[in-house]
Amino acid sequence: MRATWIGELCFGSAILLLFFFLWQHFRKGKKTSGKIPVKNPVEKTSLFEEGTFFILQLLWKRKLFRMKRERIEKLRKIYIGKEEERIYYAYYGKILRKISGVMTIGLFLVSVSVFIKQEGFLLDDYFLEREEAGGNMKKYSIKADSGEEEKKLTVKLPDRKYTAEEEKKALKEGKQKLETVVLGENASAKRITKPLCLIGGFSENAISILWEIPLDSPVASDGTLDNADLKEPVQTELKAVLMCGESKEIWTKAVIIYPQQKKQSSFWEHWEREYEKSEKQSETERYVKLPETVDGKQMKYFEDRIEYPYLFLGILFLSCMLLPIAEESRLKEKIKKRQEQLSLDYPEFIEHFVLLIGAGLTVKGAWERIVQEYEKRRKEKETHFVYEEMAVTIREIENGMSEARAYELFGKRTEMLPYMKFCTLLVQNLKKGSADLLQLLEYEMTDSFQARKENAKALGEKAGTKLLMPMAVMLVIVFALILYAAFQNI
Repeated sequence: MRATWIGELCFGSAILLLFFFLWQHFRKGKKTSGKIPVKNPVEKTSLFEEGTFFILQLLWKRKLFRMKRERIEKLRKIYIGKEEERIYYAYYGKILRKISGVMTIGLFLVSVSVFIKQEGFLLDDYFLEREEAGGNMKKYSIKADSGEEEKKLTVKLPDRKYTAEEEKKALKEGKQKLETVVLGENASAKRITKPLCLIGGFSENAISILWEIPLDSPVASDGTLDNADLKEPVQTELKAVLMCGESKEIWTKAVIIYPQQKKQSSFWEHWEREYEKSEKQSETERYVKLPETVDGKQMKYFEDRIEYPYLFLGILFLSCMLLPIAEESRLKEKIKKRQEQLSLDYPEFIEHFVLLIGAGLTVKGAWERIVQEYEKRRKEKETHFVYEEMAVTIREIENGMSEARAYELFGKRTEMLPYMKFCTLLVQNLKKGSADLLQLLEYEMTDSFQARKENAKALGEKAGTKLLMPMAVMLVIVFALILYAAFQNI
């Protein structure tokens, strides 16, 4: 066979290649050229390195291969500082080693593949298998070789034919099956009210059936019943000719067909009939008249329209209920953001205040200075609630309110414990003249920065919690893709 011949050729070629590379590998001490180093001393010498160097050296010395200038310049960007010959051996040596390894292993695999057994359809080199009787015709594509000429042929092979004994046995089984199959959904042959099942044959037994139905029979050739006009049950005979190969058998069965049970027409079926009459009477006219009376009942008709007033009224009512709810939700969100901003701004606020107090400003002076600086940059940056509240406090003081009272109101408006504590320190300083205000504020500043660290941790955990949903969605998508790929490969 040709495949065997190719396998033997590939096996011989692989042996020769392997022998060549082994021979070159073990004689590496006898290099024909010491000018060009074969390998990097640090690297491990591969089996194919010496052989590929020998081939490249042969091509180089005989000038059978040369690199173009553009190619050299391009390779020098990778092999920096090397001359042309070194680049040639380094670059093409790597390529040739890979080709040599792949070629050697590939030739061995091709030779081994000759011995792989394939499940074919040709048995003992000359036999083809048919399908059993009643099966499909098979087509085989084969190659035929006469010794002088080879040709591809397509062989059509019909299903197997029964022997005479097998045909009789199959017909007997077919007649037994037909006794129950022909009744269809009917329970008994003595009361047929539903269509009969007049099948064309049994493929598993290679049986074909030809039905002979009398012309006056209420049974049609397809098994449907024409029993709408029957007044009383009618007996009729079913006759079938079962054929299997060259054998035939006659099968007969008497059945009783019962009249069709008429359903009582509903009011709307009567309306349909009245409308059909009206439509036929006016088929040449432009308009058709709907029935005025049906079964003595006066009919009225209305267009099926959308009642927009009711729709808009419902939308209005729903909007009136949802608007306050939405506004309340929006307000809660704003308050929540305000509290978060106040909490975040407190360390910066108190640090600024301590710096100004330490610089020699009074409490009021430091307060005014902070407000002035905020108003200068407010147009460029976002609004900060703490500085807005401080501006309100300044205006209150300018309007005659005492500083202590103004600071107390500031703390109450913030509704946060750190600000209330800060205002308490200021009020105590104003009332009792505390000399260690700066030290107390510094302690408060230290505590506020510690609280800010804890707050930052809490915010980080909150952000991580918010990412759980997107991560879960991504996980579901990944599982869906994996399952889709798995089901596609089934």
